Amino acid sequence: MVIDTGEGDMKNEIAVLHDLAQKLRSQRFKNGSISFERDEVKFEIDEKGKPVRVFFRQFGTANELIEEFMLLANKQVANFIGNVKDKKERKTFVYRVHDKPNVEKLQKFAAFISRFG
Repeated sequence: MVIDTGEGDMKNEIAVLHDLAQKLRSQRFKNGSISFERDEVKFEIDEKGKPVRVFFRQFGTANELIEEFMLLANKQVANFIGNVKDKKERKTFVYRVHDKPNVEKLQKFAAFISRFG
């Protein structure tokens, strides 16, 4: 990857973005952010659509860069919408709320993955 090797198309531009993302991340943690770094659980699926293996995908440097700019974009949208002085000009916007997990599905999933250790 360009970030890891410093080589490839647009290496200078990506290096600048990477440097900025590191600064944003550092500032975020100085301001009290919590790290939820984790490996992503992935499944190998057979030809019948059944999971046959569980493995983990590492959260890498490129993911961190993307995460920082996604957070920055979200923050800027919230600031833009939330900083309207005149009540008549306030806007409503859509945001995502996750439902509570389905207990039965969680139990089935726990039983399935227990086979993998």
